[in-house]
Amino acid sequence: MKQSSLTQPSIVQSATADRLNTASNIHAAYTGLDVYQESISVAIAEPGRQDPEFRGEFSYV
Repeated sequence: MKQSSLTQPSIVQSATADRLNTASNIHAAYTGLDVYQESISVAIAEPGRQDPEFRGEFSYV
């Protein structure tokens, strides 16, 4: 039985490499929200062991 072009090893390896390259370009960060009765405070933490960075406070009352 002949293999289809979709299952040939070189094409599968190329597709896998493309997915890994795309995934490595994603920038991850963690967002913290402190919700209070009259405002929300926002902080962003980059991956790693750095301290979170305070980004601001939003009032909604």
